[in-house]
Amino acid sequence: MLFPPSERPQGPAVAADAPPPVAAAPAPGEAPGPGRRAMRHAAILAVLRRQAPALLPPAQAEALHAWAELQLACARPLPGSPTRLDRDLIAAEAGLDPAGLKAAARGLRTSFAALLRELGTAPPAPAARAPVRRRKADPPGARRRSPAAPAGSFADALGRAMRQARDTPASLARALGGEVRAARLGRWRAGAASPRGPAGRATVAAIEARYGLAPGALAARLEAPPGPPACRLVPDADHRLPADFAERSDADQAEILAFARTAYEGATPGRRYRARACAHAYALDFGTGGRPPAGPRAAPPALAAEMAALVAFKTARFAPAGRLRRGAWSPTTAAQQVHHLGLLFGALAAAPAGPVRGLGAPRETLTLALLCVPALWDWHLGWREARRGALSPWEARMLHQARALADPETGWLAQSPELAHALRPIPGLLTAEDIARLRADWPGACEAFRRFARMRAAEVSRVAKPSRDPFEAIAPVLAAPSPLAAYLRIADEVRANAPCPAGDPLGAAQARRDELMLRLGLATGFRSRTLRELLVRPPGATPRSEAELARLRRAELRWNGAEAAWEVFAPADAFKNARSSFFRDGPYRRVLPDRGGLCALIAAWLDAGRGLVLGGAPDPGTVFVRRTHAGGSPEYDRCRFHEAWRRITARHGVRNPHTGRGAIEGLLPHGPHAIRAVLASELLKATGSAVHAAWAIQDTPRTVLQHYGRYGPDARLAAVDEVLAQAGGTHGGPGERW
Repeated sequence: MLFPPSERPQGPAVAADAPPPVAAAPAPGEAPGPGRRAMRHAAILAVLRRQAPALLPPAQAEALHAWAELQLACARPLPGSPTRLDRDLIAAEAGLDPAGLKAAARGLRTSFAALLRELGTAPPAPAARAPVRRRKADPPGARRRSPAAPAGSFADALGRAMRQARDTPASLARALGGEVRAARLGRWRAGAASPRGPAGRATVAAIEARYGLAPGALAARLEAPPGPPACRLVPDADHRLPADFAERSDADQAEILAFARTAYEGATPGRRYRARACAHAYALDFGTGGRPPAGPRAAPPALAAEMAALVAFKTARFAPAGRLRRGAWSPTTAAQQVHHLGLLFGALAAAPAGPVRGLGAPRETLTLALLCVPALWDWHLGWREARRGALSPWEARMLHQARALADPETGWLAQSPELAHALRPIPGLLTAEDIARLRADWPGACEAFRRFARMRAAEVSRVAKPSRDPFEAIAPVLAAPSPLAAYLRIADEVRANAPCPAGDPLGAAQARRDELMLRLGLATGFRSRTLRELLVRPPGATPRSEAELARLRRAELRWNGAEAAWEVFAPADAFKNARSSFFRDGPYRRVLPDRGGLCALIAAWLDAGRGLVLGGAPDPGTVFVRRTHAGGSPEYDRCRFHEAWRRITARHGVRNPHTGRGAIEGLLPHGPHAIRAVLASELLKATGSAVHAAWAIQDTPRTVLQHYGRYGPDARLAAVDEVLAQAGGTHGGPGERW
């Protein structure tokens, strides 16, 4: 239980970081009102947001916060009794580790006391959750047995199948290739939780295949969870669901939840595929930033050493003595290539009976020399097509990358013949005869693979379908007469809904940061990495030199005293396309125009808001920082910056007719890369010039027309008609038309 009687808080908050006084429940006959209820909920969640990250891992802290949001949004009582909350059931509902929640119980008691006062409790039916009593014959300290699962239930059938196969949750998890944790399997067997969603169904199908059961033998025993199931699946419920959601009719609730799933999470095939892919991570971990591989998906030592040698070869300033190289990888490119190869080898190592449906190759047989084996690529193409439903240009790019590594003069694979001795037979992929042939003539094998990769990449390109429409999320913005003006409405919405600095100074500071992200991104057109790594020099501080910024590969926001304005300075090395013709004449330098109060916003963020968000954490020197706990870095990484941008556009950009929030109807949540398409389309519509659009995003006209500018034939013909109409008017009388 979460709170034994000796630890249960009595009366008001007892912790040092107690929340502001939460209004008590209204007296009988007093109308609570959605405003007061929303204030109480916000106060409870604010305390939980402060406490949980210091006691739980980041992912579990977010899961607990999302669970509490949904409990409050749906007005669902907590499981347990007024004196003892059911910790196991809370962990199962929130997707937490019960042991971790038990260890954090004392630190979280303030938050749960407030939840108890707000929601009360709803004890489960005695038949479903009978108390477990120790028999009198049991000696002191004997371990209690879990209550038996009801006969005919999913838990009962799973337990019988595991007992017959002499499986434990740990052994079953290993047999499934680590796709599901042993703790989760144990909760399924005990009946404390059940598989949910497509990922859970896929795992159940894999268990049926392992035990030789008929398809659906276990899945048919799954029952729909009690209560409104979709409500528990809506994250950020305070912003996506109306305050009176629990009082709405079933039809209204279904309509609201359907809109939330479609507008915020997306319902396109590409988004559904990515959701399935993210549910079961399978990529091998090669370590990042000097960190060695760790966890159940750690790459085997031999393969990790080969990958380290490849990265060192491609990222060194000069090619090693005795070797040749064409081109080099930046740190960002290297991390991307390592991740892509981790996906390839992770699919090879994944269990065939698991949700990933991999090849099941033993990990000790994995080596980079397999990249020169055509059978590997044919299997991978078939696996990708079966998993996704179609091939994409990504597979063709992977083939081209492997082909470059096999180049006889400059390829790392061709210059490393010792790799052939690491090859081992893999059933269904590589035989001993194949290995002998490869070892006998490694240069010839590399050249044969190059011919194969060139032809196969051309074939894939002919049938490939894009995995997604890059303009789908911002289509309403790009369709507007002025995409820039339309997108700026999101920033205006952030400012309009910012909390009062006197009542919530931290929330007001974070709102300033969110607004500045949007406005500064639109003012510069930077890519995500360049924007999130943007350094800052306040007025009076000496700016960094161009050489220092080139070494750091970063841009800098600095005060220009001569022009009394903020400017952004960046060497070419700070950009992904540093060798582009755009930077031929020197570094990037732009004095920021003071439009929409941009300069005042920068000053307000740097003077007070940034320090408040840092909260005493070490200053990373970047413009944008995040609130952190338990010694985490306040600097945004790639994933956190993308998720922060998605959160801003979801809360303030997506128009929600049920809550009245959001600026743009039809918009979908998206990442920071979308602003480049907004700027390019704005310049194309305003000037018709791809050159001006390329200047706005530090790129070339060809790249703009291929990847960024949404300037279709209808828009082009409209521009032509306007020019022709003006020309026709100059050759005739006033008002003459032709």
